[in-house]
Amino acid sequence: MNVKPADDRVMVIDDSGRVVGISEACRKLLEQGAKPIAAINFLDLNLGLSLYQLRTYLEKMKKDQTFSFKTFLSQPDQDLINLSVAGIHVPDMGVFVLHINPEEQIRDANQFGDPQRFYQYNRDRDKNYRLEDLMDAPLLQEIMDYFYDVTGIPVGIIDLDGRIIVQEGWQDICTQFHRCHPETLRNCLESDCQLTQGIRINQYRQYKCKNNLWDIATPIYINDQRMGHIFLGQFFYEDEPIDYDFFRNQARRYGFDEAAYMKALEQVPRFSRRQVDMSMRFYSKIAVYISQLSFTNIKINETLDELYNVLNFQTELLDAIPTPIFYKNTERVYLGGNQAFDDFLGLSPSDYVGKTTADISSSEYATVYDQTDLELLEKQGNQVYEYQAKTRSGTPKDVIFNKALFRNLSGEPAGIIGVIQDITELKTAQKQLQQVNAEIIETQKEVIYTLGQIIETRSEESAKHVIRVAEYAYLMGIEFGLDNDEATLLKIATPCTMSARSVFPITFSTNPAL
Repeated sequence: MNVKPADDRVMVIDDSGRVVGISEACRKLLEQGAKPIAAINFLDLNLGLSLYQLRTYLEKMKKDQTFSFKTFLSQPDQDLINLSVAGIHVPDMGVFVLHINPEEQIRDANQFGDPQRFYQYNRDRDKNYRLEDLMDAPLLQEIMDYFYDVTGIPVGIIDLDGRIIVQEGWQDICTQFHRCHPETLRNCLESDCQLTQGIRINQYRQYKCKNNLWDIATPIYINDQRMGHIFLGQFFYEDEPIDYDFFRNQARRYGFDEAAYMKALEQVPRFSRRQVDMSMRFYSKIAVYISQLSFTNIKINETLDELYNVLNFQTELLDAIPTPIFYKNTERVYLGGNQAFDDFLGLSPSDYVGKTTADISSSEYATVYDQTDLELLEKQGNQVYEYQAKTRSGTPKDVIFNKALFRNLSGEPAGIIGVIQDITELKTAQKQLQQVNAEIIETQKEVIYTLGQIIETRSEESAKHVIRVAEYAYLMGIEFGLDNDEATLLKIATPCTMSARSVFPITFSTNPAL
């Protein structure tokens, strides 16, 4: 599938995450070069997403048709590149179109959805949080949308730098007039500053702005630091007269379209003082809730920072081990493996993560693997057995599986971790050694039999029966319970004894003192 235009960073993937289309700009961004599209899987692009996250995002796109998320691109010997991804589901074609846009710095992105990424970038820096980094702005916007639909009470959440995080019900007289002219905009900002100065948590203050509309604010604190405010505005009280002459003069002074300006004025809501009081009590509680939740998010992010370091260490440690290691959940679905496991099977993580042995192995091998996994989950403990494993090329390898269970916080089995020891070369060496031993034994037989025949020709006592005695010794050994190898050793040793009697004088060999 060709994706155009080439300067747009667009990628098309199917349900499995396989890339079926990619623009040249996106290919360049992800440093894929001329690699064939069929060889690319979304999970192999170092985009900071797990299989679970990718599946969750794709399901969200299927449900809502569109979905946006943030992630990062990890490149060798470079800082992380922050990415904003907007996805569209195309059900008729069964694909997802992803618009991938890089961002300059991670601190400019909302990190609530991915705190690990926030701390991966900032773990060696002082952490200066912004309000939008610590709250789920889309969720709060949705809540305020519903609140406005029910009550008609407008709301805005603005941080200390004047960035609007949530807004609903803002009036045209402000958005299309007051905040579009430099002088009236300065009036707005100065009014906001005077309104919010010195307000304490769980309190609110009202103020008639320099543009002659009422605004009310309550602060948002996080860990004793003021981070922003919730505003209720712009409105008039029901019991106050409106100074129309003031607004007409203002329209003329700043060059506004007077008719449009006065029409916008008529749309400004009028509330009772009780409505305003009840709404601001609600907003004050919302501000406290945001404060508590944001502080919790800080602690969670700090914990995730530490967890990331631990996980990163464990990943590096596993990859440094030259022995193949894999792990599955209790449904026998692969969760991952180390680099040695990937190299041993000739697979990439996207080839086996989220799949079972039946998906990546032949039925003969998969049946054995699955049965042993079920046995381990039932009996628990450890499991060691010798079997074979096939690489992607189809080459069978003689291996020893050493498997055990790992557990969750409740002590219940959470999955299986396995180690594969490749003993193919050892087995080959053993076969070669057994062959050499067999050749040595056959050579010994020939030497001893030949020696016995030579000695028989020189001894009257032997009566040429050394070989017959050796055969009798073998049969007697079998009769008395020796196995074949032991009876064969007895057969080989017998000519040596008979030969010794032939070489030494009878008086010497029968001397009671010897």
